Amino acid sequence: NYNTSAGSFRACNLTVNAGFTLNVSNDTYVEVENSVVVNGSIIVETRGNFVQNDSRGTFTDNAGTTYVYKETPLKLKWYYYTYWSSPVKNETIDGAFPFTDADRRFMYNAANYNDRGDGIDLEGDDWQIAAGGDPLIPGVGYAATSGRLGIYPGNDSADFYGEFNTGDITTSIFNNSANTDSWNFIGNPYPCAIDFIAFQSANSTIVDGAAYFWSQASPPLNTNPGNQVLNFNQNDYAIYTVGS
Repeated sequence: NYNTSAGSFRACNLTVNAGFTLNVSNDTYVEVENSVVVNGSIIVETRGNFVQNDSRGTFTDNAGTTYVYKETPLKLKWYYYTYWSSPVKNETIDGAFPFTDADRRFMYNAANYNDRGDGIDLEGDDWQIAAGGDPLIPGVGYAATSGRLGIYPGNDSADFYGEFNTGDITTSIFNNSANTDSWNFIGNPYPCAIDFIAFQSANSTIVDGAAYFWSQASPPLNTNPGNQVLNFNQNDYAIYTVGS
């Protein structure tokens, strides 16, 4: 057994033997140049980083247990939304968010977004329900509230079980030139942090040099623009811009 709280490490290849657990704790990392074989368990904490460098490297889980635990910042209310993306293969909506109401788990259909000039979809059909049995597609973003039974203010969490994503991940990007802006909801598909500047540089012909990160800071109000009776505040997006 090994916990990286005792020290991060790098390896050419990595095998976790049956009956043993590798725990990647917060603010530490495991960096593997090539391939990973898991006969035991790997657990990655919310701020831990499990990195595979070579895009040809493979991650093989031989009936072991591999999962990534993610925790939100403090949420004031259960119905405040968090933006999520799965770092593993074959996880489902129900598997990641089992206690969230079925009508409070969403994906974003960028092709349905028609801009009024105010950042609000004209038809109100850009956000769509993500069905419980649907897979969490690597590279795609999802929005979900917490379950109703948690104690808030408090933190929420999600466990993503499955083989870790590695290699090059592609996801669809939709651009409607008739809109003022074309929003797409994408997510980090890896069990580690990514460098947005490097990501944007590699995709500069498709992705603008700004990323909008949602962090719930204010309650929904009927005075906020949107298609619902109560809408969240667009100012709750933090904006990260290349070069500033």
